[in-house]
Amino acid sequence: MRRLFLVALIFASCAASALPIDLSSALYTTSAFAEVGSDSDGINADSSPPAALPVFSSASVIGADTSVNEFAFADAIADDGFLAVVPEARGSLSHAGAVAEASLAAELVDAGSYVLLLDFDNFIDLAGGEASAVLGLTLSIGSHTLFDELFTSSAEISRLFVLAPGELMGILGSQLVAAWREHPTKVHPYGQPPVTIEEVFKVGDIVKADAGWRHAMKRRGLDDADIELVQVDPFSAGYFNRDVEKGRRLVSGVSFWRRDI
Repeated sequence: MRRLFLVALIFASCAASALPIDLSSALYTTSAFAEVGSDSDGINADSSPPAALPVFSSASVIGADTSVNEFAFADAIADDGFLAVVPEARGSLSHAGAVAEASLAAELVDAGSYVLLLDFDNFIDLAGGEASAVLGLTLSIGSHTLFDELFTSSAEISRLFVLAPGELMGILGSQLVAAWREHPTKVHPYGQPPVTIEEVFKVGDIVKADAGWRHAMKRRGLDDADIELVQVDPFSAGYFNRDVEKGRRLVSGVSFWRRDI
């Protein structure tokens, strides 16, 4: 099991030389996603406005096989100047993952000097698997970006900037935490997650780049121009407990020559 807790408190300096930053009218959003094997929950999302603060998103999945302890949970909360996310995931025989995100977007229109202070706490307790946690901060005036930074460790962050008359200041803060557990695929039962749509689109490129496959096509009378018209579809390769199949992601690339694509 792993537990990740990511919190950011965002507020302005109270120094006499700095103007206060009002984040109560900012746009706050939260989202959460969880999956165990082929079962998923999400992406569940909310925002303020139109909802009243605080906004909260949650996702959870319990594995269908009750003989093993598999689950994924994700929670995200956003309040006035406050962002927090907590995901957990455990997979024994299946892939398990959880992603939670909370963000705010605000604008400043009053000219003057500002100090933006962030108290960022990142607590990660891992027991196997992998995880990543990121706080992103972007400050921009018009089309000019002042700060565009990513933080992965707890820190007290201070950023000073000056807004001239007629300028519009944009503030974007976002927290994203992802936790996942990978089941080893090199040992029994050699499980693999489903083929993704990105992999489906890559199959044709991989097959057509293979010198042996291209030679076989030319033996069948196709030239380079004809080969470009070959459509390669990924079909299930099945599983027959052969050594070549164990620990591999396999599909059967079936080739069709067409007069046009």
